[in-house]
Amino acid sequence: MSDEKAFAADLQYLWRAGTVSLPLVADAYAGATGTLWEVGREGQDAITSRMSDTSVPGGTPEQSHFAISRRVADAKTLQRVYQPFEDVRRVLHQAIAGTAQNLYDAAAILRGLTEHYKATDANAARELDAYIVEQISDPDFTYPAWPQVPISGPDKPYPPKDQ
Repeated sequence: MSDEKAFAADLQYLWRAGTVSLPLVADAYAGATGTLWEVGREGQDAITSRMSDTSVPGGTPEQSHFAISRRVADAKTLQRVYQPFEDVRRVLHQAIAGTAQNLYDAAAILRGLTEHYKATDANAARELDAYIVEQISDPDFTYPAWPQVPISGPDKPYPPKDQ
């Protein structure tokens, strides 16, 4: 294989990695941030609803008082157990969100590199354009989600409010 053909093949790999492979992996990580965010919110909601439940169970006044006291004690126990879980969940969420963003950024860099090489080498550009046409003509070819899957977090709830 000539150096020119090898260079065009390298560009094809860069294009595919930046346009398909990395964004697909990033989408999976970004989707996981939504799941992790929901888990944390649901846990806190469960504790809050137990603490604020003022309904009075049936039975004698003593039984009702005992049931309410028990419900509050259970909620306080859940709250103590929940906080360490929430700390771990938050760290994991940040790691996964950071990984997703890094993958999206790396994909954008690879796409930019491909475009730069195309602009500076006419032969490589022709080879790459032919490859892209061949790839997107394949019925099994699938683009990742565009725009990227939203990464959720404290400032970006999941699902986004516009959905």
